[in-house]
This record gives sequence, C-alpha cells and structure tokens, in this order.
Amino acid sequence: EFAFDYASKNRAKFDVDRLEYADTSNSLNDLLGAKIDGLDVKGATDSTEPMIGTVPLVVDPFEGARSFAITRDNGGLAIGTIWYVRRYNADGTFLWRTAMPGTANGVTFADNDRLIIAASADGTIRWLRASDGKELLTLFMHSVDKRWVIWSPRGYYAASAGGEDLIGWAVNRSDTEAPDYFPASRFRERFYRPDVIQKVLETLDEDIAIEQANQTADIKPVADESIRGILPPVVELAMDSDEIKTASSPVQVSYRVRSPSGEEIDRIEVLIDGRPLESRAAIAMSAITDDVQTIDVAIPQQNTEIGIIAYTKSGASEVQKIKVVWDGAAADIFKPKLYAVIIGVSDYDNPDLKLKYAGQDAKDFAGALQKQKGGMYRDVQVQMLTDKDATRGAIIEALEWLGGEVTARDVGMVFVAGHGMTDAKQRFYFLPADVNLDKLRSTAVSRDELLETMGSLAGKALMFIDACHSAASLTPGEQTRGGPTDITQVINELSSAENGIVMFASSTGRQVSIENDKWQNGAFTEALLEGLDGKADYVKDGKLTIAELDLYLSERVKELTDKRQAPVARKPDTVPDFPFAVFNR
Repeated sequence: EFAFDYASKNRAKFDVDRLEYADTSNSLNDLLGAKIDGLDVKGATDSTEPMIGTVPLVVDPFEGARSFAITRDNGGLAIGTIWYVRRYNADGTFLWRTAMPGTANGVTFADNDRLIIAASADGTIRWLRASDGKELLTLFMHSVDKRWVIWSPRGYYAASAGGEDLIGWAVNRSDTEAPDYFPASRFRERFYRPDVIQKVLETLDEDIAIEQANQTADIKPVADESIRGILPPVVELAMDSDEIKTASSPVQVSYRVRSPSGEEIDRIEVLIDGRPLESRAAIAMSAITDDVQTIDVAIPQQNTEIGIIAYTKSGASEVQKIKVVWDGAAADIFKPKLYAVIIGVSDYDNPDLKLKYAGQDAKDFAGALQKQKGGMYRDVQVQMLTDKDATRGAIIEALEWLGGEVTARDVGMVFVAGHGMTDAKQRFYFLPADVNLDKLRSTAVSRDELLETMGSLAGKALMFIDACHSAASLTPGEQTRGGPTDITQVINELSSAENGIVMFASSTGRQVSIENDKWQNGAFTEALLEGLDGKADYVKDGKLTIAELDLYLSERVKELTDKRQAPVARKPDTVPDFPFAVFNR
C-alpha cells in the first residue's frame, strides 16, 4: 500500500500475487510499515551524514538521506537517498548500493527481510533483493486513472487494460537522429508474461522465474532477447501540418515509412476514425526508404481523423494521425444499422461448467438492443445464440455473418457471456456449449477468431465480454463468474489502434464476475441494461455515449458487488467518443 502524495490522502494498494489494483477501503490487516526502531539511527531522513550511534554510514558527498527501514531482527538497515538505496549491517558496515531513478522517498523490508521495497520520486515502486540489491520488479501506477504496469529488468511485464502503453523501449539511431520510441504493446506477444512476473518474487531470481514459467507454459526460451530484430515499422508525416482543413474529398496525405528492423514492409493501411477503409490500401514497399509516399483518402463530410499504419511480419507501427477539419456543407447523415451477435451459455454439455444467468444475460441484452430500432438505428439485426444452440460451429457462422453485413456506415457488435479460459500460453478462449476442455484449440472460440471478425469490420466495432466465469458458490443466491482467466491481454489486443475495437469487459485481470438471483443477471449485464435504459445519460441529452457508459458501468458494478468486481472499458485513441443508443424522453 502506498500514497501518491506526501499527505498520504490519495492512497492505493497493489496485490502482486493477484496482479491487480485494489481499493484501499478494504485494506489488508497484515500490511506492515517500515520498522524504524531497534537501532540508534540518526540523520537518515534529513541529512548528508546519517549514522548508527556514533558510526557514520558510508554515503557520497552531498548525498542526502531521505528514508530508512530496519530489519525485523535488528540485524541491519536500508537507507533511501537522493541517488541510491543503500544497505548496511547493524554495526554500520556498508554492504551494497543500488542506483534509483529518483529520490528514494520510502523504503521498507518485506518477506522476512528477503526483499526491500523502495518508493522512488519518479513515481515507481521497486522491489530489490535484500542480499545484494539486485532489482527484481518495478511497478508504475497512473495516479488518475489507475492504469498500471509491472515489469522485470529484462522487459517481461504484466499490465492492466491500457497499462502497457505507460512504458516502452527507446531505441537509439545515429548520432544525428532522435531515438525511436516503441510502447510495450508493440512487443506484447513476446514480453506480456504475467506468469513470469508472479514467479519473480517467489524465486527472487528473474532468470529462474523465466525458466520455470517457460517450462510450465511449454514455451521455448528466446535465444536472442534483443528487440532490434522485431522492431515495428515507423510512419512519419511528410506534410507541413498534421491538420487538414478542407471542403472536398478526397484529401491527399504524404508520409514516409521506414523499417528499423530491416524487415520488408508488407502493407500500409488507412483508418478513418479508427476503422479501416472499405477498400484497404495495400502498398508494397521496400524495407528501408526515405521516399515520400502520397495517397488520396476519401473522407466523410464531417470532422474526422485519418490514421496511417504500416505492417511488417513482426507487427504494426504506431498510428500516425492527421486531423481533418471539414469546412464544407453539412453531411447528409443517414441513421446507421446495428448488427449484433449475442451469445450466452449457461447450459454446457459439461455439467461442471453449468451457470445460471449467462443465457439470460444474452436474451435481456438482445431485447435492449431491439428497442433502439427506429431510434439510434434505422434497423437492428441480431443473431442470438444461447445455451445448447451456442456451439462452436454456430458461433463461427454468426461471426462470419457479422463480417459480411457491416458497412462503413454501420455498427457491429459482439456480446459474449459464459465461461472464458486462458491457457498456459496466455491465449484466451470463449467456451461454447460443446467445448472439450482437453481440446481447447479445436472446440473453443479463440481470441484470434474474434479478432479476425471484429478487427476487419468496415464500421464501428464494439465488443462486450462477460466471459470469466466459474460456478464457485459464494453466498445463497450468488455465484462467481471467475476462474483461470486473464482477460487483460485480450482487452489490450482487441482495443489496440490497429484493430480499433471498443472493448467492455465485466472485470479486471483475474477478478471474479458475480451473478445473483436477485438480479437474475450478472452484475455487469445488470448495470449494462440499466445504462441502456437511460440511467447512464449523465448529460441528459437523450443519448448514451461510450464515455458515459464507461463511467456508469465502472461505478454501478462496484456498487452492486460491494467493490469486489470492477469492469473495464478500453477505447483506442484513434476512435472518437460516439453515441450508440438514444432514449425516449
């Protein structure tokens, strides 16, 4: 538990075992603060001459001490200074020092004095091995939106939804060129390893943690961990401004693209407000070029944003964005159509997977969407699959139908409620009614199959996942929808800029999702239905936007579940906020 301010009013708590942020109102009773008694320590919080008794402690000239902690057995201490964390024996003998990126404003011993945890002025919490000062893990949490990321020295990380964009790699180029910066999300496939992070503090050795996690997940070790061979391409604008003011379409966009890894650039894709053009650009290019490329982009008659993405076999570039200000006549905007695939599975062939209300969730949500016909949408077409009808084959056919129907003017939506599972290699699967748990890849619906449909939709794409379920009983009338599922990776993957999907999930990371006889729904769907009924219309304009629904779900689900469940929404930065429901006032 830690604070974002010196007054300790803005507090936070992070559970390293469960890899989740926790509300401090349910604070653990066994958390221990820094022990500061038992040795005669002087000047360790406010001087450049700290001492034990009459023995001066070794520090560099002008190195101010700012914090200290004593081991539980009084056998030694650690001091946090403006430059280092330092370790000493009880007699003042200097043992080691570890450089810090900012002043070590707080230090404490943990895990029977095997660890030292240090709070740095750069906003990070760092775990050091007490025996030699070796850095093991680093946590950064955003003080406002509570996104977080925790990583090891070699770059393996776990993160909340959106948290992986808080860190990245700066890669040097020549002496006369600025470095490239790549967020961690560009290397998700290799370095997103919550299984490694969870073993680091258990083993107190990053190498052993990686080895054990690889053995468990049956992953072959990476021979060369350098990222230079897998660096994504870089798109740079070759224009005087990243804003275009126009009264006509198409507009001309000029850019350069290069491949720091040397891999051939496969194609360039163009996005309009985060979604792909119906006729995708597919421009083959050489691996490295300084040539200016020009493309004509058809735009709608309204303010919009163009995005340019380059691809190599290793992945996608960051999106280069161009703002378009429409200065012409107002667009003649027709109401869109809504196409939705709604899936809810309570009745599984495997009786051990049985749930109560996932099927009802699907039926109720489909009914709420139908009320938008003639309002927000000129037509609402739904394919609903519940219980025994929600087989793998039927779900795949429904996804194919969705991909074939949605045009650039429309909205495509997928809602899934039922069991989800993450395998040892962190691959997410939604479990259909006829799933065989011993044959997930052939009998479940994979993240890749969901992505193939949703990522290629021509129109706006929304996905709702309430698929982290188990049948573990809590109290009478209540059961959880939670199990061996890490939903975070699939949220980050589907909502990345190149895929452009607006994601809503019932809970964070490894949290449970709760359903209750009182609602006859899951908590997430209960709140979702309330929001669609008008309770999420915060500005009282008769419209429900993505941002309003996000705010309502985040507060209401926590209220319904006594803060045991917190939903997650993730919208790509390339997709503007938009209304997707209206209410009759």
